[in-house]
Formats: sequence, structure tokens, C-alpha cells
Amino acid sequence: MSTEPKYMHIVRYIKDRIAEEALKPRDLLPQESELMAEFGVSSITVRKAMETMVREGIVYRVRGKGTYVSPSKDEPAMADEPARRVYLIFDVEARLDTSLSRIVQGIQRYYKHKKCLLALENYAFCEEYLQAGRHQQDDAGLILYINSSDDDKKARHLRKLGEAGVKFVCIDRFLGNFPINYVGCNNHDAVYAAVEHLASHRHQRIAFLYEKPEISSEKERYKGYVHAMRDLGLGNLLPAPHSVNDIEKCVEDVQNGVTAVVCANDYTASLLVEALKNAGLEVPRDVSVVGFDDSETYRYHQPTLTTLRQDFHALGYESARVLDKLMTGASGGYTRIYIPAQLLVRESSGDNPKAE
Repeated sequence: MSTEPKYMHIVRYIKDRIAEEALKPRDLLPQESELMAEFGVSSITVRKAMETMVREGIVYRVRGKGTYVSPSKDEPAMADEPARRVYLIFDVEARLDTSLSRIVQGIQRYYKHKKCLLALENYAFCEEYLQAGRHQQDDAGLILYINSSDDDKKARHLRKLGEAGVKFVCIDRFLGNFPINYVGCNNHDAVYAAVEHLASHRHQRIAFLYEKPEISSEKERYKGYVHAMRDLGLGNLLPAPHSVNDIEKCVEDVQNGVTAVVCANDYTASLLVEALKNAGLEVPRDVSVVGFDDSETYRYHQPTLTTLRQDFHALGYESARVLDKLMTGASGGYTRIYIPAQLLVRESSGDNPKAE
């Protein structure tokens, strides 16, 4: 007697019919009641079989219509395929530089062979979406690219979205400590690599300069800095982190022996370079400076900035992939994806001029 679970009988049956081409890509599968009658099983067993095949990418669901055989990965979208509705939510205060456009390009690349209606909305849309009850009629997913202002309020909004069953993914940063689907840069390891780079040039007294220490991405970057300093035996030289709002203290530390500064982003690094210049100090002659983001806004400043390049295109692509799995029921639990950053060594970092 076979010990194979009953739901696997259905899975094997559907797979065999697909292999025999009795069921072709985008064909509608038999209704739940038909499979219950044919295999003599309960609705729970049929649903478990469907969930298994959705996770494996064999079939996909369309709310209110049924379950269909999945197309091949390289097959273009057909006219009758339902379009995914995706909202990219970003803060009004978010930097409208190329990071946003590259995120959009990444999302569009993922949906190149799928039908997708992509709309950009500001953060106020989240609250309106719930209050108007649109989440109950609109089979949509959200990708959130948000900043840190009113983070307690926004964290409450995210919890409400999750409790309401809305499928969403946060990118670049997250709020709160509750489980969440997230795609972001591997901030910790990136800054760790930056500190190693500086240490290889005989820098020991290395400082860290924040812009917004409350946001998750900068917290991760600071942890990477601290862990690298300690692992390299420089923990006893670890100064307190500096804030961009009191950048003069960072300049004073440079005047008192700090020879390199890792900055939370390129904007912060550009402010530091200017403040050092005003104090009669030159980069990298007197101090090395490393930024983060490889923002085009600061890419051509003099001296050219050593920085860590985030792949915003990959952030967009991966967030769309995670969201698509959530919307089709192919993903259970929560997913966090960390994308590596690339260290770009330019003119603003060099050998420690005070090393013997």
C-alpha cells in the first residue's frame, strides 16, 4: 500500500497531465469540487496540493477565477493573463535622485514577461488605502521605500497593513522589530569592508559620521564599523559616532589625530569634505573619507569620493520578485534579502599620512 500523502496524488496527477501536454501553460485546472470527487478527498487536501504546486511554480492563482498552469519563464505575457497591480510607495521627502528611477527600472525588469500595472504614490496613500477599504477589493501589492520621519506612526501603519492581509515589501530600510518582508543592502558587511580598506592603508584612528542614526540602514552601517574596528584590534581607538548636525566635533577629532572617517552616505561625506576644507584640512592629504551610495549627485565632486555602491536596480527587481510570490501564494512566512554593495576606491581615501 502506498504511504504517499493523499495531496501528493493530486500533485503527481497534475504534473503528469502537464508533462503529457494534456494541460498546457495558462490552462485552467479542474475545480476544487471536481478534484474532491475524483480523488475522494476533502477540500483541505485539494488546497494543500494547490499550495504545494504554487510554491513550486507549477501553477498560479487568480483571485475569483481559479488556478492555472504556469507559463515557462521565458514566455512573454499573454493578453488574457491578469495584470498584477503594484504600488511603489515613497516618502514625499525621499531623495528624488536616480535611486528611485533605478528601483522602478528593476521592478519593470522583473515584470518584463508578466503583466503589471505599476503606480507611484506618496506615503499618505497607505493610510488612505486602508481607510477607504480598497484593500478589500483591490488585489494589489505594495513596495515601500520610506524614510525615518514619524517612524513610530509608520511602524503602526505597517502593522495595520499586515493585519489587514495586504501584501507588501519594504526596501532599503525597515521600521519596528516585528517580522516583515524586506529587501535591502548588506549595510553591515559593506561598511566592514570599508574599514578593512582603510586599515590596509595603515589607518587606525577611524571615525564614523551619521546623518540619521535612527534609521535601520544607518544602524546596520554603524554596527559594521564597530565590528570591523574590534575585529581588527582597533576597539580601544573607537571614538563615539559623530552627527552631521554637529560636524565641527568630527573636524576637531581629525585635528586631534583621527586620520579617516566613514560616513553614513555620500551626502554626509560631501558636508564633511567641505567642513574640513573650511578648517584648512585637505582630503586625502590630511584625512581619508569614505561615503555610501555612489550617488550621482556627488560622484564628480573633487576629490572624487571613495564610496560603497548600492545596487538599487537589484533592490527593485528582488522586491518585485518577493512581492509576486506573496501575491501568488508561493511564499510562506517572511523573507529578508540582503544585496551586497561594491567598494569603489577613488581619490578621497589613501595612505595614512601620519603612519611611520
